[in-house]
Amino acid sequence: MDKLRAVTEKSNVGKLLTGGLYLIYGAACCFLYYHMCLPETGRYHSDLPAHIESGMTGKSYSLLEIIYKYVCEAGVGSKAIPILLMLLTLGTVFLSFCLIRQIFPEGNPLLMQLLAFAANLEMPLYLPFLNSHQNMGLQTGSMWHNDTYLGMRLFAFLVLLIYFRHQESYRDTFRGKQWIAFAIALFLVNFMKPNFLLCFAPVMGILLLRDLIKSRGKELGAVFWFGLAVIPSLSILIFQSIRLFGEGTNGGSIAFSFAYILRLRSEHPVASILQSAAFPLAVLVLCRKELKKDRIYGTSWLIWLFGFLEFLFLNQTGECINDGNLTWGYSFCLTLIFAVSAAKLCQGWKKKQIPAAGVLLCGGLLLWHLVCGIWFFGGLLCGLPYAR
Repeated sequence: MDKLRAVTEKSNVGKLLTGGLYLIYGAACCFLYYHMCLPETGRYHSDLPAHIESGMTGKSYSLLEIIYKYVCEAGVGSKAIPILLMLLTLGTVFLSFCLIRQIFPEGNPLLMQLLAFAANLEMPLYLPFLNSHQNMGLQTGSMWHNDTYLGMRLFAFLVLLIYFRHQESYRDTFRGKQWIAFAIALFLVNFMKPNFLLCFAPVMGILLLRDLIKSRGKELGAVFWFGLAVIPSLSILIFQSIRLFGEGTNGGSIAFSFAYILRLRSEHPVASILQSAAFPLAVLVLCRKELKKDRIYGTSWLIWLFGFLEFLFLNQTGECINDGNLTWGYSFCLTLIFAVSAAKLCQGWKKKQIPAAGVLLCGGLLLWHLVCGIWFFGGLLCGLPYAR
């Protein structure tokens, strides 16, 4: 009985600490997004005012911009928009936690929550002798200045949670309700921002094709049914392509390039890649054998690879050539791979598959990423620009 009471009290303390973290982070985000709605001269720069204007003028391409139009017309824009973006941000932390638990269900809930926060607050390692900026010319999944990315990131995690749940059992478990939920999540992630699909759809297609080949065509029906859920989400891409690249938009087009955005603001482009993904790359070295054994881990790295290829080889022409609008998919992939790698590190530690020195090294890198993220986020709260 005493042991049970101690476990219960420990669990309650963990819940209180978790609730306090969500409350503090939520309040800080609400403060930041409120000031981004009505930016002061030279402070709180973001893409939010431009997206609100797009919604008000009927030039919206994202579901968020459409929502902005209605809440602004109702006279509650400056109140509702910060709360909405705060909920998207906190929701992403929670879904990151759910994904970490999906990989490592026996992990301590409080520790898993802390890792979810770390994955959503990380920033590149600050090494000014290599690259002088904190985020310019570097890559990160922690983006507070772009509201449509916040929406995409949330629903991307929802898509992956559903996908990973049925990835190996879809032949038996993927029924009508699951299909509808998956299709809706895919539609919503595209409606927020279309970048995620360029990272995810090729991976899903490759893995389904592999399953079809392994079954020698016997599972064609199940493979077709699982893949069919992607189709409804493609309809929104037609609408978005007209809004973004149609005649008179000055949006240019999508073109191939080699590392244009990577080289644009980086003094040392290769170093910027390593600075931005030092922790997950270190975990990959230690857990490389898990790529075949753990399908979630292996698939996540494959999604990261396609996101990186999108970042490396695709760019937008025209007026937006320097904006990096085709890098948002890779930004999400970094958040994903940080969360997944944190789960694998803890799992390897508990199962004694990773030596203590490796755990300390990776843990130190994650802490460094987190400190850089908190420092950067604190600067945003003080009105410093995100482009620094």
